[in-house]
Amino acid sequence: MKSTKTKSGFTLAEALTTLVIIGVIASLTIPALNNSTNDKQYFAQYKKAVSIFAQTIDRMNAENTYKRNNINKSFDNFKKYFNIAKDCSENGSATDCWDYNADDQGPCPASDNVFVDISGIAWALPTNQVWGFAVDTNGMKGPNKFGKDRWCIFSADKDGEYNDGSKKPITALPYPNEDYTSVSAECKYPPCYYQSAISR
Repeated sequence: MKSTKTKSGFTLAEALTTLVIIGVIASLTIPALNNSTNDKQYFAQYKKAVSIFAQTIDRMNAENTYKRNNINKSFDNFKKYFNIAKDCSENGSATDCWDYNADDQGPCPASDNVFVDISGIAWALPTNQVWGFAVDTNGMKGPNKFGKDRWCIFSADKDGEYNDGSKKPITALPYPNEDYTSVSAECKYPPCYYQSAISR
């Protein structure tokens, strides 16, 4: 006598439903994972830029090339300490080094005095002549937003305050010293990670 066995398995409808559920979960989690990965990369690049700035200020102090009352001359001297991949201040092609079309020019908008070092970091003298520089840690690549891949790095005096040019600069100081979670002059696209980008 033959025994009959019933084959069990998923129906086509069940399989499709499972795939749809997996797709929905993936669509919700993958962008968040990508954003987290990008943020970590931006923070690492920012820390690197702050470190480079601080080390360069140290060298400029030792060699007396940081001119306290002449930010333009200081920026020109600052460039001499880098291996430059592209200097866009000499040939009038600043748009080759900095995306001025980005709709976030931030608290220290870049002038046309800008260069890119061999690591891909773009350094610019701000138009508002603050005692520090605008930095885009991945050059022309997006998102080109302050608090993401663009930053202001100022020089600090011996009292740990932002240097106004009247005192000798000692080290780098991130700007500002807080994060922003809402739209402001310092943050057009919140959240903007400033202080936490250094501390993370």
